[in-house]
Amino acid sequence: MVLWYIIALFAVGLIVAALARPGHDPLGVSGMVVLGLVGSFLGGVMAWLFIGHPAGLVFSVIGAVALLYTRRRFVEHR
Repeated sequence: MVLWYIIALFAVGLIVAALARPGHDPLGVSGMVVLGLVGSFLGGVMAWLFIGHPAGLVFSVIGAVALLYTRRRFVEHR
């Protein structure tokens, strides 16, 4: 059961990060998964604050885009 949950989290992280990443970014697969998972968490918090209940994929992508924007804005690319 736990293995399927981890696989599902990995897949959702990849999907959210792929939707949030409009262009080429030097993130690897593990970076994309982390971006997607943290973006999903951030999107869930934003949805809870703004509409009072968890939203789903839309707010997950919004959260991931916000993280990606922040990363591109403040972290220098090598």
